[in-house]
Amino acid sequence: MTNTTKWLSGAAAATVLLLGAFALALLIEPSAVAAKSSTALDVVQAYLVAFWADTKTRAITAQVVLHALLGVAVAVNEGQFSLARVPDFLRSWLIPELCVYFAARLLGEAAGFGGLDVLIFGAIQLKIVGASLDKLGRLGLPVPDSLLGRKWAVAG
Repeated sequence: MTNTTKWLSGAAAATVLLLGAFALALLIEPSAVAAKSSTALDVVQAYLVAFWADTKTRAITAQVVLHALLGVAVAVNEGQFSLARVPDFLRSWLIPELCVYFAARLLGEAAGFGGLDVLIFGAIQLKIVGASLDKLGRLGLPVPDSLLGRKWAVAG
């Protein structure tokens, strides 16, 4: 298989992953909160509800869940699946990504850097898509080495 074919396969897989994550993010609608907050707990709750209402937050969550499903498929395929590792995987991927995005969003709003959350969201998506492409490669899908961060093989 040529590098061009591998590259096109990898690009198609990345596109499917992103579209799937955004589709899941759009289907998961948060509940609306109409009450105004007066206590510190109400303020925190309002921030968390507004954070979950953000489509980018749901997209990150959906992308991590899809990545976890790919990880399960790889582990099953390689005979190394352990149900006990799934929550740890979600904790080590989902919480840090959402915390970084939440912090960037709050900092961006407070400091007037409107595009900071978009920049961080893009970086998080690139990280998750890159790791997912690696898992797809381990499942046998032809993914180009350039998308996996590996150097091109030199024909001798």
